[in-house]
Amino acid sequence: MDLKILREQIDAVDDRLSALYLQRLALVDQVAAVKAESGTAVEHGDREAAILDRLTASAGEDGWEISALYQEIFRLSKLRQRRDLSPEVALPELVAFDDRAPGLVCACQGREGAWSQRAAGQLLNRPDIRFFPRFSQVFEAVSGGEAPFGVLPLENSTAGTVNEVYDLLRRHGCYIAGGVRLAVSHCLAALPGTKIEEVRRVISHEQALRQCRDFLSGRGWETLTAPNTALAARQVAERGERDLAVLASEEAAAANGLEILRHGVTDQSRNFTRFILIAARPLTTPRADRVSLALTLPHKRGQLCLILELIASCGINLCKLESRPLPERPFEFLFYFDLEGSLREEGMRALLKRLPLCCADWRFLGCYEEKES
Repeated sequence: MDLKILREQIDAVDDRLSALYLQRLALVDQVAAVKAESGTAVEHGDREAAILDRLTASAGEDGWEISALYQEIFRLSKLRQRRDLSPEVALPELVAFDDRAPGLVCACQGREGAWSQRAAGQLLNRPDIRFFPRFSQVFEAVSGGEAPFGVLPLENSTAGTVNEVYDLLRRHGCYIAGGVRLAVSHCLAALPGTKIEEVRRVISHEQALRQCRDFLSGRGWETLTAPNTALAARQVAERGERDLAVLASEEAAAANGLEILRHGVTDQSRNFTRFILIAARPLTTPRADRVSLALTLPHKRGQLCLILELIASCGINLCKLESRPLPERPFEFLFYFDLEGSLREEGMRALLKRLPLCCADWRFLGCYEEKES
């Protein structure tokens, strides 16, 4: 049989299917109106099961395809009914700020020479840096009004996610106002005059130790952790112990009067850490090209798939998906989504309006520019 004729026949069937589906959607809208008047729930599992039994019974070996098709139709129908039954969702109100204005106060963890300090210089124009010993204190400074901005590491291309920062982002209710991927290369440094053969212990942040695992492997050195690479460098300088070395930036080594024993000891030549700029309000710039969200999904089959399909249907590219456990709700998770685009785009606005149809609890984390150093 001629392929052209077969395709024409398929087109004719598709036209009829499309017209019938639109007719079904009109009936679904009427069902939603009746449910709104009577207070009937959207979900009706027994009704769906009965339809599937009836339609698949006469389909023979093709019954599973009919079942798959109608489960998708049911999903779209329920989304449509929830849309009709749900109140209009207000989009986040963003506040414009000038990240190029010089001298903005920014909280960073660590001390002079910290990677966060370098990241802050990429995210803001000659910022006025205020150092704090811990990640939590950076969040407290921002949420408490002591500093309008804070810079923290969120993930590394070698060592993975900085889970503490994700948890603090949720706990303090802060927003992401900017992001940058910074190339990170650690050096091994110690007191002036120290030979590498004298080293017995190495101190650094746990992420830096993981990023230099291959370099450290087999040397028999004891590894010690510190809250920050720059603070670790300071400890080496203050202790005055010749068998103690640090993994840190060259700036941190120089700032603490240390001598570099080895340059570029990071395992991966292309080692990047992503830093975020946080604020107490949802700030944005005209160059914003990324949106971050946090969603708590019902513990039901297919809920994550439903969100992913919704994102795809709005024409949005998913950049990152991260999950973190909810301590107060065992075996349930909070999902973090990074999406390509901004609230200027209709697809992103449509997604935010439809999110409540798929999940009961979600939070907008920011619309910001993601930079590369």
